[in-house]
Amino acid sequence: MKKEDTVLAGFHAVSSRMKRDSSSIRIVYYDPKRRDQRMRRMIEEIEKAGIRLMQADNNRLDGFSHEVPHQGLIALAAPIDIGMSFDTLMDNLAGNPLLLLLDGVTDPQNLGAVIRSAAAFGANGVILPERRSASVNAAAWKVSAGAAAHMPVARVVNLTKALEGLKERGYYVVEIG
Repeated sequence: MKKEDTVLAGFHAVSSRMKRDSSSIRIVYYDPKRRDQRMRRMIEEIEKAGIRLMQADNNRLDGFSHEVPHQGLIALAAPIDIGMSFDTLMDNLAGNPLLLLLDGVTDPQNLGAVIRSAAAFGANGVILPERRSASVNAAAWKVSAGAAAHMPVARVVNLTKALEGLKERGYYVVEIG
């Protein structure tokens, strides 16, 4: 494992990365004891994509994923920066977008769940503060069930200024909590 590798744990995380950028995946480890149809299909897709595939026992997979459930499947991939600037996010929006601004979300699993929920409700982006906020890591990818691959995430230095910027652009702002 390279120091800069991103660990993707589970079917959704690996599958969504393959759809977004399969060339970023360096190697996939899988549990050969898992012989169900879902694993067979995933192995076929990985082989078709030309990604290196290795068998690994459950202990090794646990070592890669730490406390993130891996379902017998781990990928090591180059990091993809899904973050963008506030201005880039705003420039790419059209119509009446729904944006979710988060403050105080420091647990990556909670962030993944929020990203998944935001995607389910049709949000067009998530905005997070640069400091004191969870990052979209392996745990967030896993919990997001693949939504992290498609949901634009912007990082801002100051959330209050981002809210002011939205108001200046004519957005309605609803503050909860």
